Amino acid sequence: MENDKFLVQYHNLVTDDETGSLREEAGASDIRPSHPRIQRPYAFELSEIVDAWYNDGWWMGCIVKVHNKLKYTVHFKTTEELEFELCELRPHQEWIDRNWFTVPKICSLYLH
Repeated sequence: MENDKFLVQYHNLVTDDETGSLREEAGASDIRPSHPRIQRPYAFELSEIVDAWYNDGWWMGCIVKVHNKLKYTVHFKTTEELEFELCELRPHQEWIDRNWFTVPKICSLYLH
């Protein structure tokens, strides 16, 4: 690999023929450690920005409906609204200056 390139092997993604874990080349600036786990003593709230586990990855979205404290509807900028169980959501964090930060954000632009 070139000096600033690495071969990344994914835990949750497989090759097209499903014979092994997906591997791809990535630049050094694209590689970051996994999010730290955050213990939440409370449920998610309406208009809170979250990451949702969908289609083999974590995607940022906004909670637009709280069905109960265990099920939520999340809106994504690029897709429709989808329902998720609490275990499929995590607090959104931003990677800034080589550190993870929980950035409390309200996504009022998503609400209709």
